Amino acid sequence: MAEIHVCHANNDNKNGGGAYIITRRVESEMRKHGYIFDYMTMDEFITTNNPDLDLLPGSTAHSVHLRRNRWLGHIKLPFYAYSVFKKCRYPIVHIDIDLAGKALLYAIPAKLSGSKVIVHSHSTGIDGDHHFLKGLAHKIGRQILPFFTDGYLACSQNAAKWMFPKRLWKDAHVLFNGTDLNRFYFDEDVRKRKRIELGIQDQLVIGNIGTVCRNKNQIFLIEILNALRKRGIDAVLLLVGPYSSEWDQKICNMASQYNISEYVKLLGVRSDTNELLNAMDIYICPSLFEGFSLTLCEAQATELPCIASEAIPDEVYITQLIHRLNLGDDINHWANEIVKIVENHIGKRRRCKVDDKYGLVWMAQNLSNIYDGLCRIDSDVKLYEINANNNCRRYYQ
Repeated sequence: MAEIHVCHANNDNKNGGGAYIITRRVESEMRKHGYIFDYMTMDEFITTNNPDLDLLPGSTAHSVHLRRNRWLGHIKLPFYAYSVFKKCRYPIVHIDIDLAGKALLYAIPAKLSGSKVIVHSHSTGIDGDHHFLKGLAHKIGRQILPFFTDGYLACSQNAAKWMFPKRLWKDAHVLFNGTDLNRFYFDEDVRKRKRIELGIQDQLVIGNIGTVCRNKNQIFLIEILNALRKRGIDAVLLLVGPYSSEWDQKICNMASQYNISEYVKLLGVRSDTNELLNAMDIYICPSLFEGFSLTLCEAQATELPCIASEAIPDEVYITQLIHRLNLGDDINHWANEIVKIVENHIGKRRRCKVDDKYGLVWMAQNLSNIYDGLCRIDSDVKLYEINANNNCRRYYQ
């Protein structure tokens, strides 16, 4: 069977973002279906020595290096993208995106180069700065995007409604972010070993995994930790994931104001998230908005009780382990619920059965079916030739 290279646009490993991690993991399964992923990023790919982040053999990364001046970079991006797509002749360009305006910067050149275009919505809101301009570009982009798109994907119904016009909601495939069900499960020995490694004994461990930023709202967890410790509860907070100097400083400043800095552990990007979930007593996701939240699925697979904000989509509620609270509720109410849930769950953790439709295998099977439908692949007559000079794969019929 000929290997088909699909270009995943707007994806890189530099910041360890969730969309890339999901794509990178599912690629391992997609290779069984004859697909290899190449990547394009406005930023750059780096060598991380993290097996969850580095490229698989045979994949190519197109690093545009346009992040230094973002305004100028967004103007240059579609021209660079067109040159790559035209040269490499990808049968499919798969755009992993949170805003329609930015999706157009990849979709238009991909369509003009002759590729089939898939837009994959991973969010339900706007993060970062320049909210008004991003919002305006998104509203305009939603109406233009369908003219340059052949396939519509979303990680949840809410993410589909965020990205695509109402007339296209019925055409959008909801593809859950796949959990590696062979990797995420509860193991008592792992729990004991990891807690010793982290210097944790009998403390109550609150956890969160994700980019430390405004929309993930980890600063709310500092408030929760402070409320718990004021009650005399020996609690610690594990924050796992990439963070900028700005948000690192905000977290540290608030923890310092409450005099709880020693109980906050900023662990950064890790390759042992499955083990860290075993070490936690409760997982809290206080996000302001989310497309899906893969880590909540992983937490449930490890039989970890969870609390999520009202912004989390219904599709993430896959077991009875997850509880919903409103961010507008008093912080003491959150603290009460945490204590109650943890006490009810002590000694009850075990391997949890999660439906296969939330797994990587299921995600890969459905994604390959979508690709097959767009390409109408016949492996006997369609081949790739590797061009050693430009490291692109050319597609022939």
